Amino acid sequence: MPLDQATAEAMIGTFRNMAKEITDKGHTGEDVDKMKIALFRMEELSQQCNDISEFSGLLMQENLYMKFSDYYSRVLSNAAKEQYQVNATTYDETADNKLLQQTLKAYRDAINRLRDAKKENIKQHGEKASQVFFNDEALIKPIENVIQLGESGYTYPKFLKLMIENGMDKAMEGSIVSKDSIVYSKSFYEAAKINPHYEKREIAFLDKWDELSAKAKFGIASVFKYNLACEVINAEIDPQIERWEKTKSYWENVLSLLCDWAMAHMSFAHQIEPWAQAPNPRAAVQETIDCEPGKLEIRLTQIQKYFELSFNDIFKHETFLWDVQWQHLWYSQEFTTFMRDEVFRFCKPGNRMPSELSTKMEKIYNEKRMRNPDQNKINERYRDNHNKYFGEGDFEKKYGMPKPYVCNAKSWTLETF
Repeated sequence: MPLDQATAEAMIGTFRNMAKEITDKGHTGEDVDKMKIALFRMEELSQQCNDISEFSGLLMQENLYMKFSDYYSRVLSNAAKEQYQVNATTYDETADNKLLQQTLKAYRDAINRLRDAKKENIKQHGEKASQVFFNDEALIKPIENVIQLGESGYTYPKFLKLMIENGMDKAMEGSIVSKDSIVYSKSFYEAAKINPHYEKREIAFLDKWDELSAKAKFGIASVFKYNLACEVINAEIDPQIERWEKTKSYWENVLSLLCDWAMAHMSFAHQIEPWAQAPNPRAAVQETIDCEPGKLEIRLTQIQKYFELSFNDIFKHETFLWDVQWQHLWYSQEFTTFMRDEVFRFCKPGNRMPSELSTKMEKIYNEKRMRNPDQNKINERYRDNHNKYFGEGDFEKKYGMPKPYVCNAKSWTLETF
C-alpha cells in the first residue's frame, strides 16, 4: 500500500516544485538528469512504503535529500555563472545567496506541508493517536534550527559547513523516528503479554534509543545507528522468541489431543463440533478415539527430544505458567487437572476411556466448566492500551468486543494446581 497522498506531499512536495522550476526554466544536462533520478527514487519509495517512519528512514539512508539538493545547487550555480558572466568574487556572493535562500525556502515549505499533513492525519486518526504516529513538532523543530542558522548571515558554503559540523543534518534525520511510536509499540506488547521476550526486546529498543539520543549532539538518535542497533537486538532476542513459541505450540498440541480424545467419548460427541460436520459423524468420532493416542505418543516423543520435557514437565514449564498467569490458556484449571490427572493415563493406543470418566467429561461439558473464565481479560488489556492512545471508546468502535461467553469454571489459582 502506498503512503497516503498528504504525507507524501509533505515529505517530497517541495522537491517536486523545485524540479518543476528547473524544467520550466529549460535547464538541461547531466546534473538535471541526476536530480530527477533522485526525485524519481523518492516517488518510488512513497509508493512502496505505507509508514512515514519507514519512508523517511529510507530517504535518509539513501541520502536522497542531499543528492537532490546537491544536483539542484549545481544546476542553479551553472545557470548563474552563464547569466552573470562577472568576476569570481561577485559571482560567488550572488550565487551563494540565491542557493541559500532557495534552500531555506524549501525548508520553510516543508514545515508548512508537515503541518498540513498533520491536520489531515488528525482527521483520520484523532488528536491523541496523531501525536504518536505523526509527531510533527518532533519533525519540525530540527528544521527550524537549520532555518535559524541560515538566517544568521553566513554564506551558503559556511551554512552547509556549520550545519554538518553541528550535527543539524543528523538531528533532522533522527527526528524521523518518534520516541512516542517506540513507546507505543512497547506498551502494545506489555498489554498483549504474548511472551516475556517480546517485552524484553521492546525495552531494549527503547533503552537503545535513549542511549543514542543522550550521545547525540541535539538529543535525537541517528536513524541509521538506531536501526543497526535494533538488528543486533533482534539477532539476540529473536531466537528466544522462536524457542518460546515452538515450545508452546508443542504442548498446546498435546492438550488439544487429550481434549479431543476425552470429548470423543461423550455419548453425544457425534452431534457437536468438529465431528458433526463430517460426512459420517459417528465414524469420525471413532477415528478420534482410535488415532489420537498414537498422535499423542509421537508428540510426546518429539517434545522430549526437542525440549527435554516430559508430560508432567509441561505443567511446570515457564511457557505454560506464563499463559496461565496472563489468561492465554484456553482450558480451565478444573478441566486441565482432569486431563492431566485422569485422562492422560488411559490415552494409550488401543485404549478407551473408562465409562465413569466419560460421564465426568459429559458433566464438565454440559455445565460449561471446560473453558478458562478469564480469557476476556486479554481483550480488555488490548482495549485499555488502545484507548489510552486513540481515545475512550475507539477500540470498541473500530473492533468491537467479543460477546461474553457462559462459563461456570472457577478462575485459575496456580498455588492449588
